[in-house]
Amino acid sequence: YHCLEGDQKNICIIFCNDGKIRSALLICAVMIYAKLYAVPEDSLQMFAVKRTPLNMSASELKYLYYLADIVKNPPNYPHNKPVTIVSLILQPVPLFTKLRDGCRPFVEVYNGDHCIMSTLHEYEQMRVFNYTEGKCILPVNTSVCGDVCVIIYHARNTLVGVMSQGRPHGIRMGQFQFHTGFIPEEDTCWKLNKSDLDNLAEGQGHYQDRFTVCVNVFVSDCDRKLLQPAPWLTDDAERECDILFSSKIEKDEIIDNFVSK
Repeated sequence: YHCLEGDQKNICIIFCNDGKIRSALLICAVMIYAKLYAVPEDSLQMFAVKRTPLNMSASELKYLYYLADIVKNPPNYPHNKPVTIVSLILQPVPLFTKLRDGCRPFVEVYNGDHCIMSTLHEYEQMRVFNYTEGKCILPVNTSVCGDVCVIIYHARNTLVGVMSQGRPHGIRMGQFQFHTGFIPEEDTCWKLNKSDLDNLAEGQGHYQDRFTVCVNVFVSDCDRKLLQPAPWLTDDAERECDILFSSKIEKDEIIDNFVSK
């Protein structure tokens, strides 16, 4: 944005390996930041028409909504309180065993780029949940702050070079990402439907249509100390969407065709 703002002759070229998801995320984020769009779906619709249709994940769309909350007027800034992920509840039980009668789940929690918690153990020590139980309750009890990714696996014991010191291979059942600052401080649980999850396993019969993941959390009363101010607190740019366009005609066309009325 500041490059474009610096001189009306400046241009910005955006490139990624496939020219789709990552490029779309950056382009849509810039348009939201510049106050062209308040609704992320509008920016995605423009990208789909001008470039290519997208299959954006639920978490990617969620982060565009985070940005829209930060730049709206008045802004909705994230809090800086640590959050404890108490447990996950998978309901009904996903069907990942060879007999399609249950799963042997484990969880990995990433805070930023670091895996800070895993429930992976030796194969025989890990519990199998049968579909007749109705749900899987997975204790986590891990404190996080900032960007978080939670990945849920099914542990499978195979003979194709995947065993290491008695530990099984993980088949990804799904994952979700979030920023702790956007969890309301009074929340203790939120429910994720299939459409809210990323990287669901391919194939038929793994999940029922009403499959959900309930995330039980506890939001701390105390803020975490920051080493430096959050970027949204120090950004005082007077943002205008005019810098995104080469002419008023182009701007008016985009607004007429893609901005929600």
